[in-house]
Amino acid sequence: MQTIPLRGARQARGIGLRELERRTGLDRGHLSKIERGLVTPSLPTLRRIAGALGLKEMSRLLEPYGKDRDDAA
Repeated sequence: MQTIPLRGARQARGIGLRELERRTGLDRGHLSKIERGLVTPSLPTLRRIAGALGLKEMSRLLEPYGKDRDDAA
């Protein structure tokens, strides 16, 4: 299982797990497990975390394929 560099992104922004829990609505314990590579988050979960951390580039990469097609039309 590959670890997502969530902890570094969170800490670089000065955001604690409690604040990330508040911003995402995800359980702090679950967020901690994601950070430690113990669980693999779903794409919707990654989108929520990326949005809460202001990671616009990551959020864009995780957008559903259909959304990009709709925007291009």
